[in-house]
Amino acid sequence: MSRPGITNREERALKHPDTGGRGVADTFPALLLHHARLRGEWTAIREKDLGIWQSWSWSQVAEEVGRSRAAWPPRVSSAG
Repeated sequence: MSRPGITNREERALKHPDTGGRGVADTFPALLLHHARLRGEWTAIREKDLGIWQSWSWSQVAEEVGRSRAAWPPRVSSAG
């Protein structure tokens, strides 16, 4: 049974393991990956630079965030 306004593809993506089967991505990285898988080359961000519109797809945003994340040192948890 499909939800109103949600395509079958979106319905399947909500059941993806990234959402833990709950149909909700509960962290920003999970939500970003969900949108990148679901929407791929759709426009995620548009900005105007020197009068020219620049667009980034969901895939490009996910790749850029992944590269940025790789540049940061690993988080150290303090057991206490």
